[in-house]
Amino acid sequence: MKALLKHLVKYLLLVVMSGFYITQAAAQNVGIGTNLPAGKLHIDLTGSAVPYAILIDDDDDPIIRIRKGGISKGFLQVNGDNVELGSYATNPLGKLVFHTNGSNRMYITPAGNVGIGTADPASKLHIIGGTNVNLTSNGFLLLGAESAANLVFDNNEIQARTDSAASSLFLQGEGGRLQLGNTSDANLLFDGTSVQALFNGSAETLILQSTNGGKVRLGNGFDFSTTKLHISTGGDAGLAANQSGYMMIGMSTAENLVFDNNEILARNNGVASTLFLARDGSKVQLGNGAEATGTKLHITSGNDVGMTDNLSGYLMMGSQTGSNLVLDINEIQARNNGTPANLYLQNGGGNVYIGDAANFTGSHRLGVDGNAVITGAVRIGNTVTPSGYKLAVDGKAICTELLVRLVPNWPDFVFSKKYNLPSLAQVEQYIQLNQHLPGIPAAKTIEEGGLLIGEMQKLQMQKIEELTLYIIDMNKQLQQLKKENDLLKQTISGRQ
Repeated sequence: MKALLKHLVKYLLLVVMSGFYITQAAAQNVGIGTNLPAGKLHIDLTGSAVPYAILIDDDDDPIIRIRKGGISKGFLQVNGDNVELGSYATNPLGKLVFHTNGSNRMYITPAGNVGIGTADPASKLHIIGGTNVNLTSNGFLLLGAESAANLVFDNNEIQARTDSAASSLFLQGEGGRLQLGNTSDANLLFDGTSVQALFNGSAETLILQSTNGGKVRLGNGFDFSTTKLHISTGGDAGLAANQSGYMMIGMSTAENLVFDNNEILARNNGVASTLFLARDGSKVQLGNGAEATGTKLHITSGNDVGMTDNLSGYLMMGSQTGSNLVLDINEIQARNNGTPANLYLQNGGGNVYIGDAANFTGSHRLGVDGNAVITGAVRIGNTVTPSGYKLAVDGKAICTELLVRLVPNWPDFVFSKKYNLPSLAQVEQYIQLNQHLPGIPAAKTIEEGGLLIGEMQKLQMQKIEELTLYIIDMNKQLQQLKKENDLLKQTISGRQ
């Protein structure tokens, strides 16, 4: 302060010697260059060639101290090459406030926190007030030049831009891993192209879109709001390494499972393999709801599968406008642009087992452990299923027992007294004329139209019953002849 007073006296003497007008008003205001001082010290340099109102020049570190009520509050000081502005320890509650255009703009607290737009910053830098980030608005904080690459922040968004155009945002662009969360708690670790969910250093379930039931889409294409996971692009599933479909689980050189938009294929190092569902292992949950600990993939919500865009189930693979596969909680549907399509299982080879695979061998392409119900027609072999039939077999069939439920009119009517049994002479005449029994299809008819087992059994039974009647009649005639023969023998014997 002595140095300041020394320099101030020097300056005042310089002013007097230079012809400046100095006056002291009744209120003890001092004016330099003015006879109407408006404050305790009023310096007016109007028209003066001197560029400085106050000039402090000292070999030591000069300081201006500001006090209130005898207590030092703040200072302006030169400390070596540094210019310091601050408050004293005797002012422990005082803040450093920067003021522009009639308003307080920035605050520095005694703890060293900096507040912009707030007088009570809660962190080392605390900004309140700004705009929402977009391509033309600069948010709360701007890093970089507006006309070049820059980064803008608001209270819930970070946006990378280049001259008002969206740009890439790089995190750890020079290498290193990125971790979200506390190492001793649940956290997410990004390392190159890998994403790992951890809990206190151990592997944990990776959950996507769990809070509000949103969706996850992999690939480009349309966005459909009714499916939890949408893989929109890929290739056909096949056995070659470059035929890994839309999604592959496992290593291509070992056991793996590949999916495309209408096929699921199990492989083992390029060879068709058995497809198993519900094996033990880790799990992935999509959506909210209770976590199912015994499943690999748990999709907790969705809607029914159908043909329209809004009926894309719980999971869709493929493009809505092309071939795609949709799944809900009890249905798998193959579609093509809103119309039903064929569903292929193990189209590249391998077997499909439903139930316990121990009951089947590698030669069984389809194994069903339990009962199966088929309401439509079944074709075995390359034959064409005739209209109106439920089963067509191109080849031999074997069974230990066969039950045929016939249509009415089982031929017990042959034994009715009203039945007109043809005579054997009539039958003989029919056979000589047609070369087959009456009522029995000819050989040519069987060759062309096949044999109806139930109908043929009925016709054969009718002939058996007719034969029975012929035998009964012939037996009656035989008994009559025997009786007459015995009577004739007695007559001859009596005459002898």
